[in-house]
Amino acid sequence: MGILNQELTVVTCSRNDFVGLSRTLKSLTSFHSDMPQVVLVLSEYSQVEINLINSEFAVLNPEIYQIDANGIYNAQNFGLNKVRTRLMLILNSGDSLLTQPSLQLLVQKIGTGDWGYGACRFVDPIRGDSRIYRNSNYSRLLHRFGLKFVPHPSVLVNADKAREFGGFDLDYKIAADQKMLLQFAKNSKPITIAKTIASFELGGASSRKSREIVNDFMNISHEIFGYFFRSRTLDKII
Repeated sequence: MGILNQELTVVTCSRNDFVGLSRTLKSLTSFHSDMPQVVLVLSEYSQVEINLINSEFAVLNPEIYQIDANGIYNAQNFGLNKVRTRLMLILNSGDSLLTQPSLQLLVQKIGTGDWGYGACRFVDPIRGDSRIYRNSNYSRLLHRFGLKFVPHPSVLVNADKAREFGGFDLDYKIAADQKMLLQFAKNSKPITIAKTIASFELGGASSRKSREIVNDFMNISHEIFGYFFRSRTLDKII
């Protein structure tokens, strides 16, 4: 068994999106020589579609769970609780992993650390173009401000530690993933690599509005770190 098979589980959550899910799973089949564990958390899929997934992507040997549709972070928490490997990656429906060597390198670099990430390709299906987002020089301060973020399809986290944090906080509808990552950042700096790990399609369920992001980041910052200079007034200005 390879390092991905031993160390990593990919959790994919999808609601009634067979085309997007198929694109995600197809990207995983290229990892045949070192396949990570695969957990699928699905909502509103027919039995015919489940059978197709099992037949077309049998090489992945996925664990498939059908749950009621109750929000993306609820589904991700369900998937987190099914992870048995040390590391987890959340790759939602429509997103794709790009190359096996890049992911293997990230796992190796993380070693016994708690988390790390690589670059992410953001694809705009309407305009037909894409861009690479890199945040190799991680800054917790800029992350708190929401000025620099961590691209969740390219992030690996220690699953046990994520469960200790309580998983994804359902009180945050927009940025619960970023709250979890800031909880990791409070304890340790991430391992980063410049290589691109995943491709993220804009405009899906995971896309967010700027004002909503800023509001969530502000509240998350207060909750985890308190007010800047212990002053609510200064914090609001900042």
